[in-house]
Amino acid sequence: MGKYKNLRSKTVFDFCNDAALLEEITECSSVEEHLEQISISAYDERARAFLELATTTKNKALEAAVRREFAKELKAYEDSFNE
Repeated sequence: MGKYKNLRSKTVFDFCNDAALLEEITECSSVEEHLEQISISAYDERARAFLELATTTKNKALEAAVRREFAKELKAYEDSFNE
């Protein structure tokens, strides 16, 4: 579980080497492009990408860590669909 701490300073590129999967999840071909996408996102793109990686790879530990660390951002994202 230790490797899933401080996710705000990491990206999905830190946890996955599958270029096709990363591009599918982030719509970016590089970590630099993903970091730019994160910086201009209206909601926390980092949280969304982590959650998608966790659910796609069925990584329950990563999913729990994402839901814990990004609870506020994920709620705001989910609420945006209920407006």
